[in-house]
Parts: sequence; C-alpha cells; structure tokens
Amino acid sequence: MAEPAPEPQPLPAPLPLPPAAWQALDTCVHCGFCLPACPTYRELGSEADSPRGRIFLMRAAAEGRIGADDPALRLHLDLCLDCRACETACPSGVAYGTIIEGARAALRQREVPSVGLDLIYRGLLARPGRLAAAARFTAFAQRAGLTRGRAVRLLPRPLAAMARALPPLSGRAARTRLPASVGPAAGTPAAAFLGCIQDAFFPEDDVAMVRVLAATGHTVAVPRGQVCCGALHVHAGDGEGARELARQNIAAFAGTGGPIAVNAAGCGAALKNYGHLLPDQPAAAAFAARVRDFSELAADLPPPERAVPARATYHDACHLAHAQRVRAQPRRALDAVPGLEMVELPESDACCGSAGVYNFTQFDMSMAVLDRKMANVRATGADTVVTCNPGCALQLRLGALRAGLHLRVRSLCDVLAEAYGVADGQA
Repeated sequence: MAEPAPEPQPLPAPLPLPPAAWQALDTCVHCGFCLPACPTYRELGSEADSPRGRIFLMRAAAEGRIGADDPALRLHLDLCLDCRACETACPSGVAYGTIIEGARAALRQREVPSVGLDLIYRGLLARPGRLAAAARFTAFAQRAGLTRGRAVRLLPRPLAAMARALPPLSGRAARTRLPASVGPAAGTPAAAFLGCIQDAFFPEDDVAMVRVLAATGHTVAVPRGQVCCGALHVHAGDGEGARELARQNIAAFAGTGGPIAVNAAGCGAALKNYGHLLPDQPAAAAFAARVRDFSELAADLPPPERAVPARATYHDACHLAHAQRVRAQPRRALDAVPGLEMVELPESDACCGSAGVYNFTQFDMSMAVLDRKMANVRATGADTVVTCNPGCALQLRLGALRAGLHLRVRSLCDVLAEAYGVADGQA
C-alpha cells in the first residue's frame, strides 16, 4: 500500500515591508555593480553578504519564501554596515538604505523588544542629561586610570577597544558651554545642531563649529530643546522612536532662521530625511531643507589666514559621501587652509567600519574593514587624517593604535577653528 503523501507545509508569513522599501526593491536589476563597493562582500566574497544578495533575501522574506525568523536572514542583514556605498555604485539608482532600514523595522515589529537596546536608544541617547552624565563618568574613569591597563581588560572586547581610543574627555557637554546665541547681533542667521554623542563626548567639535561660523559673520542660535537626531533608531528599525525625536527637534528649531549646521555626517543624513520620516508634516520638509553639513557652509567662507602645518588626508564619512552626496565641499575647505598639504586617500569613501554601533555589535568585521582603511592611510604618508563624523574619528583613532601609526585624527571643525584663530587657547 502506497505511503500517504506528506501534507504540504504552510508557507512562512511574509515580512511586511513598507511601501517605499517594496518600490525600491523593484528597481534592482541584479547587475552586480554593487558587489565590489560593498565592504562585507570585499572581506567575505559571499553573495549573501553583498547588497544584491541581501536584496534577494529581503524579497524572499517579503514574499513568504523564507521565514522572517530564519537565522541566515538575520545573520546577513545584521552584517550590513548600511554604509550606502552600493547606492553610489548602482547605475539603476536603487535606494538600498530604504530597503534595509524598512526590513529592519519590519523585523523589529515581530520581535520581543530588546531591553538592552531600548535602554541605549530610548533611555540614554534620547536623554541629553543622562548622556552628559555618562560622559562625565567616563571622564572621571579616564583620570582615574580605569580606561587603560588591567582595568580595561575586564570590559567586553569592543568596549575595551573604544575605551583605549577615546580622546581625553572634559565631561562638559557643548550645550553647557555655549550660550543660546553666538556671534554678531546683526550677523547672517544660522543655527547649530549639537547631536547627542557628539555633544557629550566630542563637545569641542560643536564649540569649534559655532566659533568658526560666528567669526565669519554668522549669528548662531543654539536651541536648548534639541535632542538626538534619531539616526541610530532608524538604523535599528525603531522608526517610532526616530519620529518622536524628529518632532522634538522640529519644535526646538522653529524659532530660528538660516541654515541648520551639523558636523556629524550620520546626524546630517538623518536630519535631511525628516521630510520622508514625517511625510504628513510640512514642517518636517521645511526643517530638512534647512539642514547643511558644516562643510557645505565652510566651503564658501572667506579663506582663513593662519597656517596649519601638516601633511593631511581626508576620509569621506559614508553618510556624507554616499547618503548626502557631499564630497567636494570638505576638500575645498581644507585646500583653502594655509600650510595644509592635502594628499588624496585611496578608497577614501570606503567605510571605516564604525557605522553607528556596528563596531560594538559586529566587532570582528568592523576591525577587518578598519584594517583595510588604515593600510590606505599608511600609504599616503600623512601625519593627520581629517573626517566629518565623530564615529569615524573614534574608529580611526583605534585604527591608528592597531596599526602602530603616529597619526593625528582631527575633525574639519577642529582644523578650521585653528586656521581662523578661534580654537581653545587662540581666541
């Protein structure tokens, strides 16, 4: 007697991608131009760890051909840096960032919320006071010698590495050091976005940005109600958390005029996307239209007069070069600095491996990507590397330690503050 045919297994529930992600999926023609631009594909040579391969996986999940809980799906999506280099390489203009962020948001909705991540994203990054307290504690730990030697070995590897790479911290957030308005009373209006991690852990860059703009004739408003931009929330799939932060920032800057200057590439990309994040709010599109990376403003400032003697190279932050398509302006601003010899960096727009919190969540891959970046930095013979993103700066400092390079890592704000004579100790 013949065995009864096995009952067909039910297909997995389709992953509910947002409409914008579905539309972007349909523009991919699977040509493969994105493969050599992808950092993880370069390291692993695996189709599933390329943008094209991930698009296949996300489409399969959205059509119910593989389960959203398939470990392989999460493995390959989590390894994506969301650097958007594939968007620059793509001849079809596929909005890959829209797809991967839409998929991550859909996956987040199906999962039990991570208490740890919620504490970081909503309990820390979204609360300027708590983040400032964390920076003060870290500054104390540095002075007490707890971020080096045996003490640091007790930390998880990613935290131990970043603790070694942190610059000396003052523990004083930029928002406590800057008044509500800086510059001449009748100057050209502008506003400063301070960020969250930038404000707490790299406040000198925010102060330098405001001082440079004020010294070149701008009256810079520093709204007190501003909060985190929401970039990390979007990357992690927490769209509602990002939208709440966007509403707070739009309200905080409502009474200001002129461009909104920001000196963190990831923040700038997120702020310029507020119109898409809140499509039903005209104020969001108006806010986004005002956002400018500091380099976009700096490129058109009067040339500085003070020399900054150094042989320097410039690293393109991913979310400035690929997401905002701002490349020429930082170079133009640096070329105008007397005494600064600029050397072009091979693969300058390749990711350094920082990618928000990627260097914590995917440490080994992050270091592999970083080591390739530092080999290119070494080839320039530069003694200084300049970038426009705090995450990149910290990652490059770690890369210099790993590579044994005597290298100074500086922000564009820091270099220009020195060149305009408004750096600490000059003004």
